[in-house]
Amino acid sequence: MATILPEDFGSRRHDAVTPAQGDDQEIELRSVLAMLRRRKSVIFGTVAAILLVTLLVLIQMTPRYTSQAVLMLNTRPQNVVDIESVVSGLDVNPGALQTGVQSEISIITSRSLARRVIEKLGLLQDPEFNSSLRQPSTLDYISPFAWLESGTRWVLSTIGLGPERGGAQQEPRTAEEEQNAAYSSVITAFLANLGVGNDGRSYSIVVSFTSEDPEKAAVIANAIADQYLVDQLEAKFEATRRATAWLNERLADLREKVKESETALQVYKEQENLIDNQGQTVSSQQLSELNTQLILARTERAQVEARLRRVRELVKTGGVESSPDVLANPLIQRLREQETDLVRQQAELSGRYGERHPTMINLRAEIRDLRSKIEAEVNKIVLSLANEVEVSRARESTLASNLGSIQQNVGELSKASVRLNELQREADANRALFETFLNRFKETSNQDQIIQPDARIISTAETPLWPSFPRKKMILTLALGASILLGIVLALVIERLDNGFRSPEQVERLTGVPGLGLIPAVRASRKSQPQDYVLQKPTSAYAEALQSVRTALHFSNVDHPPKVILVTSALPEEGKTTFAVSLGRIAARSGLKVVLVDADMRRPKVARVLGLESDAGLRELLAGDALIPGVLHKDEPSGMHIIPSQPDTPGPQDLLGSRRMRDLIRQMTSLYDLVVIDSPPIMAVSDAIVLSGLADATLMMVRWETTPREVTLSAIRQLRQSGGRIAGAVLTRVNMRKHARFSYGDSGYYYDKYKGYYAN
Repeated sequence: MATILPEDFGSRRHDAVTPAQGDDQEIELRSVLAMLRRRKSVIFGTVAAILLVTLLVLIQMTPRYTSQAVLMLNTRPQNVVDIESVVSGLDVNPGALQTGVQSEISIITSRSLARRVIEKLGLLQDPEFNSSLRQPSTLDYISPFAWLESGTRWVLSTIGLGPERGGAQQEPRTAEEEQNAAYSSVITAFLANLGVGNDGRSYSIVVSFTSEDPEKAAVIANAIADQYLVDQLEAKFEATRRATAWLNERLADLREKVKESETALQVYKEQENLIDNQGQTVSSQQLSELNTQLILARTERAQVEARLRRVRELVKTGGVESSPDVLANPLIQRLREQETDLVRQQAELSGRYGERHPTMINLRAEIRDLRSKIEAEVNKIVLSLANEVEVSRARESTLASNLGSIQQNVGELSKASVRLNELQREADANRALFETFLNRFKETSNQDQIIQPDARIISTAETPLWPSFPRKKMILTLALGASILLGIVLALVIERLDNGFRSPEQVERLTGVPGLGLIPAVRASRKSQPQDYVLQKPTSAYAEALQSVRTALHFSNVDHPPKVILVTSALPEEGKTTFAVSLGRIAARSGLKVVLVDADMRRPKVARVLGLESDAGLRELLAGDALIPGVLHKDEPSGMHIIPSQPDTPGPQDLLGSRRMRDLIRQMTSLYDLVVIDSPPIMAVSDAIVLSGLADATLMMVRWETTPREVTLSAIRQLRQSGGRIAGAVLTRVNMRKHARFSYGDSGYYYDKYKGYYAN
């Protein structure tokens, strides 16, 4: 089978229908103008409504004036001592600029600072801020909030919860509660007219206030700046006072703790007899000395034992004269010398006298006597070494016994040292903490003499000459422009509320995939389903649309028409199974040998649509549990063959991507003229991505007016990335009468004119 490249599909058709760039712009402009004409009532109505409301509001608006005061935060706080933790100034780090400035803005816009200004200027009695003191205007009557409040009172009265119907009466409030409620209302109105801002690049803060009276606006803006500086000073003085009092109390407690911890340490040392000597106790020193002596005693004992073993070995072998201990004995040396002289005399006289001569007999007796003495001296040396070994062992044993006793004492002292170290650490920690608090107390006590505010006023507010609101000409101009723009936007929104595709040209323009046709929606009934139309009404619009798609698919590659067609969609319920069955039936009725493979192994529908019953299907075929004749079914009305699938098949991706699946498709192409594969939705599972590599062409089903464009684009993108050969997209379940109302220029636009050619 020849390999068909993706770019072969629809290349000539796409080039044939692609207009020039100038034509594209002209068509787009005509579409926009047509849309504006269709929605002109929306645009004009929006403009008229917005302008009318704007005029009514402007007539009722009271002019308002805005005055501004400028504060500058101090970036060089004059702290003589290091006490930032108590009354620190602003962080002048450029990275913390916005954090510090926003914190100060929060203080200026706080309700507590607003109340101080209101109390100072007596704004509680000003009708501009106290709504209970002013007469309602016409704008108040037409306000939606006024209507909501009036409607709420009417509903409560109707259901019997109003005061006039005997509803629950509120308990009277005290004078203090009344005053707090009044202040709360005035503060809310006051803050609504206050504006505080920063340019984000400097430490300046602009304080603006808007009022109906220009002089009042300037006075209030300056009062806010003054009270902000006063609030800073008072806060710092109060913080210093509280810190000093707290530190004084803590110092007294810490002083007592230091005294108690040091006393406890000294008492414990005396009780446990823990006397330090250069960082070590007496027992520790004794343990170290005995350990050293024991090591030396063991070494000495080993040396003496080695000498004794050597001497005994030499005695046995007769070479004791070479022993260092024997050689070092002066008595033995003298006896050896005497023995040597007697042996020499014996040798000299042996030739003069016979062996029995008295002289020779005396010499031999003297030699034997000397040798007996030498042997006796050697035995003494051996005995002396043996005694020395016993003495060394006894000394080693005594030292080991003393060492064990001292080790036991040291173990007990170590336990006491743990407690001693704990008391020492506690005393050191209390002393260090006391010294730290003492230094901080001295710093805090002197800080209240140099406290300064963190800001200063660099520009006072002046009385404005012109109102800041409303600017009628600008508002009307903006309202006109905004209303026109809003009308156009509303028209576009209404036009494009549906995010689906409405024409093959739209699909091709937005996705780059050729639009192969429109499949009309067919009303299903118990007796007739859409897939039955191709058999019952072969000349219907539904059947002709399928023939058109089939023809477009055939001419997408005239030299090598695709034989393996993969039918998929982005989402479920887009009509892919109905299309696959219908396409297979209409191709089989035309005389082709067609096989339909249901590759949706999770939610198969082909068997249910065609009324097939089978215990074996594609899974058993790919798993080697069944052969093709055992799973192959025939659609009697059309002659099409079907390979169904069983639902909830485990591991469908592995089966569909296996070599058995490739061999099956290769075998089907040799036996059939057309192989149609019905696959699951792309966005639900990746089975279709796996199957796209096995198909000669992939058809993307897109439900008309319903499937979101982003979902379709994502599905097509996934197919392209996996190397799938996309032949085109087909719009399914199209409402042809509704489609004809839109000027898309395709065949559906002329449906009413040629519908007589179809047998419904």
